[in-house]
Amino acid sequence: MIRLGQRLEYSLWYNAAKCLDGISEFGDQCVEPMINQCASYGFKCGEPTFSVLKPGDPRVPEVPFWLRMESGALPRLLVAEATVEVLPSSERAGGLVYDLDRKDLERLRAITRRVHKKYYPHSPVFTDEECDTMINSMGEEVVLDTLRQFKNSEI
Repeated sequence: MIRLGQRLEYSLWYNAAKCLDGISEFGDQCVEPMINQCASYGFKCGEPTFSVLKPGDPRVPEVPFWLRMESGALPRLLVAEATVEVLPSSERAGGLVYDLDRKDLERLRAITRRVHKKYYPHSPVFTDEECDTMINSMGEEVVLDTLRQFKNSEI
């Protein structure tokens, strides 16, 4: 689980003897997983910063075996860091579900699955994404009424 304002970090090893500029060569490979992780929680990734570290620098782990075995290798660790930011509401793909408290969202997903199963007992169970689509299509008033109605019940 990631939180708003959290600092994400992703790193990878490369051989500087074969690649003069690790940031331009491998920067996207570091940033993409952070962007995907943020998006999976409805956030966006802030502007990344990069640093190239050498073995022996603080916080640098042991050079991986595959890189130690390369003849003439200059091991470097490319580190990308970015802050988790909120998506502007105009860019949110999920709409209403991103404005809900995590506990309320889980409750609504459970209600949606239960109601769907009641009317379509032989169909597969809804995924989180399918539940979110249904919740968004209900509209804010229906969602709030449903939450009020089921607030104290165990789903």
